[in-house]
Amino acid sequence: MLELARRYQDFPGLPRLTPSLATDYFERVALKAEGAALPVWRGDLYLETHRGTFTNKGRLKKLNRRAEFLYRLAELLASWAWLHTGDYPDDLLETGWKKLLTTQFHDSLPGTHVHEAYMELLAEFEQIFDIGAQVMETAVSHLFTPHMNSAPTAFSLFNPFGHTRGGVEKLPLDLPEVLTLTDLNGTIIPTQHVNDLDGTPMTLAALPPVGATAFYPLRLAEKLRLAKKGKDEKQTPLKVGPDWLENEFLVVHFNQLGEIISMFDKRAGRQVFASGERGNHFQMYEDIPGKYDAWDIVTNYRQREISLGANGQITVEETGPLRVSLRLERTFGASKLIQRISLRQNDPLLYFETFVDWQERQKLLKVGFPLDVHALDATFDVAFGNLQRPTHRNTSYESARFEVPAHLWVDVAETGYGAALLNDCKYGHEVVESMLRLTLLKGSISPDPTADMEEHFFTYALYPHAGNWREAQVIQRALNLNEPLAVFAGERPFPRQPLLQYDVENVTLEAVKRTEDGDGLIIRLVERYNQRTTAVLQFAHPVQAAWVCNLMEEIEAALVPADSQLQVTLKPYEILTLKVKIDPQSV
Repeated sequence: MLELARRYQDFPGLPRLTPSLATDYFERVALKAEGAALPVWRGDLYLETHRGTFTNKGRLKKLNRRAEFLYRLAELLASWAWLHTGDYPDDLLETGWKKLLTTQFHDSLPGTHVHEAYMELLAEFEQIFDIGAQVMETAVSHLFTPHMNSAPTAFSLFNPFGHTRGGVEKLPLDLPEVLTLTDLNGTIIPTQHVNDLDGTPMTLAALPPVGATAFYPLRLAEKLRLAKKGKDEKQTPLKVGPDWLENEFLVVHFNQLGEIISMFDKRAGRQVFASGERGNHFQMYEDIPGKYDAWDIVTNYRQREISLGANGQITVEETGPLRVSLRLERTFGASKLIQRISLRQNDPLLYFETFVDWQERQKLLKVGFPLDVHALDATFDVAFGNLQRPTHRNTSYESARFEVPAHLWVDVAETGYGAALLNDCKYGHEVVESMLRLTLLKGSISPDPTADMEEHFFTYALYPHAGNWREAQVIQRALNLNEPLAVFAGERPFPRQPLLQYDVENVTLEAVKRTEDGDGLIIRLVERYNQRTTAVLQFAHPVQAAWVCNLMEEIEAALVPADSQLQVTLKPYEILTLKVKIDPQSV
């Protein structure tokens, strides 16, 4: 590259080339742009020939998603511990964040690299998670009273988001069958012992509302003792049959391939899918895009569908009391797929926990949901916002965008009704008319001949809802799917009040961290509904001073706090960064 730059500096017929630093280049561009009438492009600046990068190397995509949520939580807890005289691990967090951001570099997270680079990236992620866990452990040990026994008798749940959550939640607890959970008043918390598809023991718990950035204490108790007191678990409306599931919201029927042949929304009184269509419909395609094998998806891939056969079996797996599920087992080619399809008590989502042992080469695996809605556009979750894309293919621009990126969710709705597809680690999506599809796996052979040939675990969920995605609180449900409540062993922590709460649902809490100068907290909020908003922030302690900052934490304007409250205004889709100093005498 350097040799080419030298040769092109004064090459006949070409513009004169001058090597320079990036900062010098952007300064020259800024100088030329000052006062100029520059064209503006709204919406996607779509990059063709890179459609496969949304899906390639699925394991890296999942590790990246998990790490992003881990470091957000680690910073929040470390900040809280620092407010209570704990040390703030600046160096550890900086090291971890730099490693994580490096894995997002060109050709790394996109999966367009050789096998040796893949192994190095996996090793980097091990260090990233070790650092995050170390930050969490240090913060939690400062916030909690240590339990003296080897087996804890009390736990605290923590909600890291800016919205209240509750209902049936999956907790990383391996409770013996003879034990259950209660609140501090002795009221039983209904539980169900379950295992994830990878064998990890978990506990489902029917929880009361847990406030934003709040701890909720729990204690262990014997089921038999509580039953004798008349506090045993109540009956639930969950039902399951050989090929169907039902709860308060949905009745869903399946065929032996795990495809949904009927999904009736009881609240809306309507079918979710178009007549005669099948949901959770897996399709595999030949995918040979040429020299950009890992980068792209061939334009006419739909014309090259490969039959998955009719080899499938569905059986009842769980019968309640908090979750009912069916187990699907399918084989196709050299690969194997296992799904747990489930409904939870008082939850409108249909969950698909999925395991795939993927051994296909130059193949593409998608799953589709043919919704019975009329929509000219769909809404896609992107970083710090969302955008609408057309569901039709009227122009060459629209036709080229047959595979598009999204983060946590995609929603398709007509006036009054729609459905969202949520996921915990997938990014490639497709919406044509009312067909909503998620790209699950890709089997590229260049530059890594073994790309994705391994076991994959991921979850997606279908959420039929009344109204639009705002009214259905799709953002909040997608966040809950991606980040379970954190569980810590020990008695109730020092902070008795939530760190931060606010009174609007269109604003998400994206970051809480200590300032780089060590003189306060950074609070980063994002407006998500394209709505001008005034929010009142309620802190656990009185606010001494507050400022609006830019992302470099440079002060732009002063704010006037009122004791422990701070009023802020956000423009549509604004990323608002605040610097806040908490009164040290109140902590």
